[in-house]
Amino acid sequence: MNDPGTARNKPAIFFMLCPERSAFNASFTLAQRLKDRGYEISYLGTPDFEAYVTAQGFGYHAFSLASDAHAAPLSESWPIFLRRWYARRRAFLHYEKALQQIVERAQQIVRETKPVLMLVDPLVSWQSVLPYRCGVPMIGVNATMASTFDVHIPPAFSELLPAPESLSARARNLRAWGRILFRGWYQRFASEKIIPLTLGLMPRRSPVRAVKQRGARVLWSEYGPWIDLPELVLSVRQLDFPRSVEVRNRVYVGSCVHLPRVDGQFDWTGFDADMPLVYCSLGTYSRAYPYAKRLFEAVIEALKRKDGLQGIVQIGDVGIDVPGNLPERIRVVERVPQLEILQRARVFVTHGGASSIRESLYFGVPTVVLPGWLDQFGNAARVVYHGLGLRADMATITAGRMSALLDDSMDERFLRANARMQQHFREQASCQAGVDFIESFLQSRGAPHEALPVAMPVTAREA
Repeated sequence: MNDPGTARNKPAIFFMLCPERSAFNASFTLAQRLKDRGYEISYLGTPDFEAYVTAQGFGYHAFSLASDAHAAPLSESWPIFLRRWYARRRAFLHYEKALQQIVERAQQIVRETKPVLMLVDPLVSWQSVLPYRCGVPMIGVNATMASTFDVHIPPAFSELLPAPESLSARARNLRAWGRILFRGWYQRFASEKIIPLTLGLMPRRSPVRAVKQRGARVLWSEYGPWIDLPELVLSVRQLDFPRSVEVRNRVYVGSCVHLPRVDGQFDWTGFDADMPLVYCSLGTYSRAYPYAKRLFEAVIEALKRKDGLQGIVQIGDVGIDVPGNLPERIRVVERVPQLEILQRARVFVTHGGASSIRESLYFGVPTVVLPGWLDQFGNAARVVYHGLGLRADMATITAGRMSALLDDSMDERFLRANARMQQHFREQASCQAGVDFIESFLQSRGAPHEALPVAMPVTAREA
């Protein structure tokens, strides 16, 4: 455990988030505000993010995955199909064992540390069952615009824009929700029932049943089962689609852009402060996008054709053939400090991750969004709906199309729309709404750890 500068007499609050850098980044402002209010703030997760989180000044409780004790290669005398089948079976069993060890270790940490509150991703998984087992109150932390089923708005995994309220609009939304929910149900059913059977194992028990037995109400979202909790959305309300029915116990925290974030520094040598800058990035998982290389090459070629633009292209771990003799005004790099770059950018070409969209809006930068998966389609739809930028298809993008998009994105109407949204982000930069909600929750629902029952259901069912 790494827990710098904390005092053990402070009430502790744990963050348990989706293991992605974007989710951590979105939480840091709220975490800092809670820390300033006298709480001891720690994150709970695998060692991958420990150094990054502690560099921001927060505590971190890490647990490691056990190695596979049976990872030795199988005998070459076995038929190849049997070796592959056995390897998949072994990997499946190892994953289950590792997950069990994580739960046990995390449970030990929570019971030793005795936090007064846990802020967790509301997806039904080991991390949402854990607070129930340890008797700790919890609040959901949603780093995306995903929500539970609502026929009045398009799902976050959809590229649909809101339509005027009508029976046909609800039917359209219902079809989109139906496809997404069925796909999520089938994937979960396959992982719990079909896959174990194909590996010669008994079907597995769903974690949904475990939390229901603890008294929780489980709803369905774009991401699958979702515990009905008081919920903090790490964004501003104005970015979301308007809702005809307010979601109870749901609070939009604020801009959630942590300016003191430690990300390194950028060398601006060779860049002209007066020339418009195009920044392109696909976030942390660049390699995971099948058309990432196509996009990067299209952006680089489009920038080469425009003497009046300069560009920074963050390619991450995607291997591309960078053209020789690139002009100095175009730089291709693996990693950059994104907040620093966005402060000088005129256009942001992005995959549409939630954190990237928030950060671009905080600095008033128009976006060209090429979504790849999941909520990125909904984020792109919100960008278009509010007139904040443009969207395109990563699978079909060409240098010519990208060149036209860059030209169009320079239109003053996008700057004006971003300036209006930026004002909301700047006004809500402190994330005070989230702090107020948490402290009100603790005063009305919280209790000393020793007084909590072993299985305390904390849901949003009470009106």
